[in-house]
Amino acid sequence: MAWQQISMKSGLIVWLAQGFGVGRIRLAPGTWGSLVGVLWALLLLSAGSFPIFVGGIVLSVAAAVWVCGEAERILGEHDPGSVVLDEIVAVPVALAGYVGLWWFQAGELPALGRLNHWWLAVVVAFLLFRLFDIWKP
Repeated sequence: MAWQQISMKSGLIVWLAQGFGVGRIRLAPGTWGSLVGVLWALLLLSAGSFPIFVGGIVLSVAAAVWVCGEAERILGEHDPGSVVLDEIVAVPVALAGYVGLWWFQAGELPALGRLNHWWLAVVVAFLLFRLFDIWKP
């Protein structure tokens, strides 16, 4: 279905599912969506609260399931490459183990101001997430 032929509500749903338009980038849309996911993870961490971090993950995953399902229906495709909201919300999930371990050991979330202490975990989680998302074992 052509983008111009869908209603405003459907257009908004597709725009959200496409990661605010990032999924329309022709080269590696899932990777671009995952980079937005890193920003989403950093935003969740910026609250400085483990319950907010976990709650943000749970709510965003639930919303993404519905939005991506609706976008598939609207676009008439199964798992369209342009739909990257699932990648965006999954990056904080990929980091959740590390963040949880940090929180249980230190009693606080990794501080954004000390990103130099945990940037390697972000890079490794990002690369492993992309590997498994592309490979789909």
